[in-house]
Amino acid sequence: MATPSYTLGDFLAQLPGVPKRGAQSAATDVLHRAGLFQGSVGRWPAAREIPTRYGSMVLVYPAGARALVAAYHEGRLPLRKGAQPGDLPKHMAAWVALTEDELDAMVETLPTSHELLRELDALRRDQCPHGAGDERRAWLEAHPLRHRGVTFQVDRGEMASNSGKSIVARWTDYYGSDGSVYAAARPAPNRTNDPERNWGLGRE
Repeated sequence: MATPSYTLGDFLAQLPGVPKRGAQSAATDVLHRAGLFQGSVGRWPAAREIPTRYGSMVLVYPAGARALVAAYHEGRLPLRKGAQPGDLPKHMAAWVALTEDELDAMVETLPTSHELLRELDALRRDQCPHGAGDERRAWLEAHPLRHRGVTFQVDRGEMASNSGKSIVARWTDYYGSDGSVYAAARPAPNRTNDPERNWGLGRE
């Protein structure tokens, strides 16, 4: 396990009898109806909905997983024809049962990676009570990103198109107080972001 969460699809795949198609929509509805998205349950959210290039992705944490397991046994999630609810694999059942303190401790055992830092940084920002402005900046400075005793500076960058009219890529790098660097991959040059390859092939 590289992060404290599972994607909704990966979690549902561990529930015996749940079909690949249709289940994610039903599970997302369960979470929404219970008010379990973004910052609604203690220090750790139950679930987070992440915008992506192609729509959105749902990440599930133990509190959200417990709600989904209850819905599964109550018949509120679809099952394949003839299937009956069953038990989660032992490692998943142990994760679902984690308390917030236990989840904190588990995260400290995870190897530091760009993927993990990105998720912890997003959680930190979600917890900020200020939406924007100086108060938000001050809060984030007072609550820096930390993992396994290392404090990380967050550096966000972006790449504009050749015309400067649009942003073609964004990334975040993390610089640790111990000298470590976790950098995001940069986009490969193409005609919209590389002046040497901008052949003037019409609008972006």
